[in-house]
Amino acid sequence: MGHDIRGEKFTCLSVVPIAIDQQVDAGAEANGLRFEVLEQGTGVRLALCLHGFPEHAISWRHQIPVLAGMGYRVWAVNQRGYGRTTRPTQVAHYALPHLVDDVAALIDAARAKNVVLIGHDWGAMVAWCFAAQQRRPLDRLVIMNDPHPLCFRAALKH
Repeated sequence: MGHDIRGEKFTCLSVVPIAIDQQVDAGAEANGLRFEVLEQGTGVRLALCLHGFPEHAISWRHQIPVLAGMGYRVWAVNQRGYGRTTRPTQVAHYALPHLVDDVAALIDAARAKNVVLIGHDWGAMVAWCFAAQQRRPLDRLVIMNDPHPLCFRAALKH
């Protein structure tokens, strides 16, 4: 089933993402949840994009084709509670450790050999924490619009 989001056509799939040459709205099972994923590109080099608050995976619509053109399989993921991704009912299930677990599980679900983790805003905080814990190897970490967590904590004290 196809649908139109802000003038761009996406195809909805109810299976784990398949390799095709256009952006598709697919899904991935990870960490006991069903994640909505916008995917473009093929291969084992994954660019995993985490959106900010209160955004949606569609916020990566301009970066997805650029990254795919660079040879990455791009997954722009709706994090838990956003879009058609599973929405846990307990507030505690949205705590940072769960979000970091989601990133690890998504990388595993993608079966990627190389990973570039890209985060914006709240997604960047999740990415920072994931990278700091070294849960999975990362080739690159790209942070946009978010300070390092220790700088953020220090700023909150003042």
